[in-house]
Amino acid sequence: MASCWGAVAQVMINDSSVIIIYATLLGAGEMISVMTSSLQYLSLCFLMIPFAYLAERIGKKRQILCASALGCLMLLGTAAAPWCGQYAQAVLMCTLSIFAVTISGYLSAWFPLLDAIVPPERTGLFFGRLRFAWQTVAMVFIFISGWAIGKHASIGALQIIIVLAGLGMLGRFWYVNDMLEEKTRPKMPWPTVWRDIVANRPLTGFSVYLFCLYALANATVPVVFIFAKKHLLLADNVIVISSACSMGGLLCGYLFGGWAVHRHGVKPVFLTAHLVFGVLNLLLLTIHSNSFWTVFVLIGVITAYGFFLAFASIAVSSEMMALSPVNNKAMSIAFCYSLYAAGLGFSRLIASVILGSGILAAEWQCGGITFTKYHTLFLFYGCGTIAISVLLVLVPALTRDMQRLPQEVGV
Repeated sequence: MASCWGAVAQVMINDSSVIIIYATLLGAGEMISVMTSSLQYLSLCFLMIPFAYLAERIGKKRQILCASALGCLMLLGTAAAPWCGQYAQAVLMCTLSIFAVTISGYLSAWFPLLDAIVPPERTGLFFGRLRFAWQTVAMVFIFISGWAIGKHASIGALQIIIVLAGLGMLGRFWYVNDMLEEKTRPKMPWPTVWRDIVANRPLTGFSVYLFCLYALANATVPVVFIFAKKHLLLADNVIVISSACSMGGLLCGYLFGGWAVHRHGVKPVFLTAHLVFGVLNLLLLTIHSNSFWTVFVLIGVITAYGFFLAFASIAVSSEMMALSPVNNKAMSIAFCYSLYAAGLGFSRLIASVILGSGILAAEWQCGGITFTKYHTLFLFYGCGTIAISVLLVLVPALTRDMQRLPQEVGV
């Protein structure tokens, strides 16, 4: 329940078009609109490790409670941005940036807290079911929001949606407060912690692979939303509902990914997801108009993209926890997740800079077909993702014999 209550706000900012449309209505350009979806990842990149160390000192539960309360206040501030006049965009970016910091504080304590209560042989199933639950709640919320705002979203309607998502953070506060925690202190000094992490070559190699893959694969969905609004000129409610479909893909991916990792290990999951990311980006090169069938294909692509993002994330979490040593679990997880988040955030940040700077040609032709700057990005993501498949050798699960996790009785 703690995950479900807080997930609505995280998903709304990261994976839906609500904040992108909100930023656009406040007069933000493409650069700021896409950048709003990268803030959480950038915060995770730089702050996961310090917050993980802090959580061991002040307590994981206390850190999560503080992060949840501050996160609620920041989303209420985000909703109040239109009332700040000429400073509206600055307030929007400031409150979303601080909210992103609270997510780093939450996640750096959340994973170690779960590690103490989840048996290793059930990690894949647990994360699959946990993420299925909170993704269901978030998807329903975003879908209803898309239906409620109508064809042309108003600032007032989006403010209500953001306030409701912010109040959901109080639900996380309530349920985490009832959880039990065995308080621990750091077992190693800071320099020793770093030496231990760097010496763990399987973990560092896996982390580098995650950074490279997601630096190319993670910006596709928000760029598609900008493409749909700015070039295809789709109605706002269609864009929001399409983001709900993307979240529906995430939902199915979490459920099926947990089962796949539990039954087959992470190797086939990584191989499949890596290839599909490249293929789906190249498929977006076929979309040029807002006809019914084109929009149908567009929604199908982002739904599939959401599925495989979630599908791969279960394998990421399982492998990350498996490669982290018991005596340095929290910091090792934080290191791996930091590079993972760096790839996620770097991808969207660079996309926002490229779109905002205008360095790409607005249009170009090939074979008599007109392509846009958005197609240029999709082409780069698709070819780049396929090209870095050579880095799969850095994934420990692909270079060692992997035994399947023990089966549950009756499964």
